Amino acid sequence: MSANSAFLKKIDDNLTIYRSTRSDSERLARFYSTIFKKSDGSPDESFYAYVDDLLNGKHPTFQEDDFVFIEDDRSGKIVSAMNLISQTWTYGGISIPAGRPETVATDPEYRNRGLVRALFEVVHEWSRQRGELLQGITGIPYYYRLFGYEMCVEMEGGWRGTPDSLPAVTERQKESYRIRSAEEKDLSFIAGLYRQSCDRLLLACPRPEEIWRGELFVRSPKSGDYRVVWMIESPQNEPLGFFLHPTDLGPDYVDETSLGCYWYTLKPGVSYLEVTPVVLQHLLKTGQEYAATKGKTCTGIGLYLDSGHPAYQVVEQSLPCKAHEYSWYMRVPDMPAFLRKVAPVLENRLENSWCSGHTGEINISFYRSKLILGFNHGRLEKAEQVPFTGDTDCQASFPGLTFLQLLFGYRSLDEIKHMFPDCLLDSLSRPLLNALFPRCSSNIWPL
Repeated sequence: MSANSAFLKKIDDNLTIYRSTRSDSERLARFYSTIFKKSDGSPDESFYAYVDDLLNGKHPTFQEDDFVFIEDDRSGKIVSAMNLISQTWTYGGISIPAGRPETVATDPEYRNRGLVRALFEVVHEWSRQRGELLQGITGIPYYYRLFGYEMCVEMEGGWRGTPDSLPAVTERQKESYRIRSAEEKDLSFIAGLYRQSCDRLLLACPRPEEIWRGELFVRSPKSGDYRVVWMIESPQNEPLGFFLHPTDLGPDYVDETSLGCYWYTLKPGVSYLEVTPVVLQHLLKTGQEYAATKGKTCTGIGLYLDSGHPAYQVVEQSLPCKAHEYSWYMRVPDMPAFLRKVAPVLENRLENSWCSGHTGEINISFYRSKLILGFNHGRLEKAEQVPFTGDTDCQASFPGLTFLQLLFGYRSLDEIKHMFPDCLLDSLSRPLLNALFPRCSSNIWPL
């Protein structure tokens, strides 16, 4: 324990939960770098920059006491830790307070003792007190389902190519499109174009100009979360778009020998068909430079964008290898409150569907509880969740947390029905739920 660490509670005679202060920065970083090793088995030193950015005022929403950790009183060492990064996301353009639990880790000698569950109880309560209507986390397969989360928002899918598969850049393209590092003067353009590109996404994380300033000029480049941002401009210095990538090849769980692009957007009226070859070749050159500094070989590049991204329409031959798809875990602790918040999105979908002006109630069973949605001339006037006691008045049933896959546009109603035989629908619920919850692309680049 550091001198200023805030005591929260005892777990047993030897383990205590504490809330962080800035004085815990070095020991938290040491703990994480030891637990999260690189592919060669060495400590991941990037966690020193990551933790320092969070605890020392370089993050726009994180406070110095937003880490929670468990210490063994006998040795004085940290044995389990995580944090909560509060932020705002959007659902169909509506702002949603969201909590991002992150950097969950436990010393191998202390696993299977309920330590992470104890930390989640703390973090979920913090999130509730902050009015956050959902929590989202990334991480290892299946694990976070144990804490009320469902994998239900697309993440990291995309397409990869090799140096030989990438399209050549013509002389005309070289003359028409230039790429340079982003500068302070570009912040307004970047923020505005990013906002426009989020309009077609169901879930996204807004990044106003001050957030971009922090990303480019405050966050440590040594942090694993740092992104290099490049401007695309005309010979007359007119900004046309931007793209970004990490500061190294990888990560290893995607492909540790290629460089990935995680955001790429052009302003309206600029052709992805024309610009994309220039971007791909620039990514390859940069990846080769990164590899050369470490005596490695860059085997290619990837576009890891949302599934509906327009660039994918022009790279079918250039990036022929499908990248491994993963998913965000989501938790919605108060479903009625969330649905009331996003009611304008649902009502607009109804208005533009075959269910326009619908009046009536639909009862949806989750087998442990029942969700009641009431509409009056297409307006959501009722959203309640009550205990389920084997009622026979439900028009639809979703096992477990599978309804979240529908809510977040990850799977269509028919896909869920196909995968889960106990997803039951009657003739009323199918058209109504299809109208309310269509399949949608998302791309959450979280704070």
